[in-house]
Amino acid sequence: MDFSALLSAEIARKKKAAAAITNPNASPPPSSTATLSSAATSSLPPVPRYLRRADIESSRAAAYRAEQAALEARRHEEHLRREREREKEERAREQRRAEAERRHNDAKRAREEKEEKERDAKRKRKSTNMGVSGVKNIENEDACTDQDTKASDNDEFDTLPEEEITIRLRTLGEPIHLFAETTAQQRARLRRLSATRTAAQLANVAFAAKLAAVPDFMISKHEDDVEKVYIQMYKYIVYLLEQWAGVLDNVGRSAAADDEDADRGRAPDKALATLAQTKSYLTPLLRHLRDESLPAGIRTPLAALFRHLQRRSYRSANDTYLRLSIGNAAWPIGVTAVGIHERSARERITGQSTEEGEDNVAHVMSDDRTRKWLTAVKRLITFVESQWPE
Repeated sequence: MDFSALLSAEIARKKKAAAAITNPNASPPPSSTATLSSAATSSLPPVPRYLRRADIESSRAAAYRAEQAALEARRHEEHLRREREREKEERAREQRRAEAERRHNDAKRAREEKEEKERDAKRKRKSTNMGVSGVKNIENEDACTDQDTKASDNDEFDTLPEEEITIRLRTLGEPIHLFAETTAQQRARLRRLSATRTAAQLANVAFAAKLAAVPDFMISKHEDDVEKVYIQMYKYIVYLLEQWAGVLDNVGRSAAADDEDADRGRAPDKALATLAQTKSYLTPLLRHLRDESLPAGIRTPLAALFRHLQRRSYRSANDTYLRLSIGNAAWPIGVTAVGIHERSARERITGQSTEEGEDNVAHVMSDDRTRKWLTAVKRLITFVESQWPE
């Protein structure tokens, strides 16, 4: 074993490593160390005798930084390439979206033009048909108008000018001209409307005279004069509604004077809404009282209820209200007819009259209007009880 050759090879390897650390840009020595001669070793750059660990670490760190810089450069290039591809895809997507929107607008425009043409054609066909049938209708209406004119015997409407007819129709809240309406037909329509409004005005005047004939609203116990009882109930309901509105007006003024109290500021709005709803609910009842069209089974307990309110007998008033609203009718549960023979208590279930003459009818179940004005009557009972306690 040639120890001198091995020692020379190890020394050459160490020098090679030292030269690479001290001068990394220098060309590497030949790889074959077996044939390394003394002249070749003498041509290598001078190598320090000792190497510090700090120099080795600094060289390693420099190599690492160079590697990371190259890696970062490759990453930056990859990012730029992806950005260019993304922008290209976005431009292509925007072009496809614009193309789809353009096709949609073209289709919508074509559809609208087609529908407009169809409407025009339908309008033309309708005008043509109306031109044929309208002449017949006008001829028939002219014939009816001629008959109405002959029957009217030349009243004041025959001499009215068109401007006056227009003014009167506007005053009545009616359209001035109807389709294919002639002046004669317009006069006949004004005559009919005036007659209807005149009848309503005459009814209002007659009812006002009845109200004036009854000085007070204190309902008498003996109901011999039914017409007087109707008027008294009508005036009493109107009186209670006026009193309710006055109370809410006073509450609203006190709430406006004290703005810091939020509850008192909100209370009148809800109370006014309740009052307005009560007035609307009582409109059918007032109409029945005005026309004197209440059935006897409702008129009698309603008059008794108002009489109890006027006497401040609220317990009797509530009892009368219960009999008026839900009646004495039984609420059947299950089958009411299980045999072929009539049972003795069948009239209590079917709602037939009793021996005392009272009807077992739940008036609150009659219809929606009756239920609403019965609810409004209960509100009047509550208001009277709160304002004039017994």
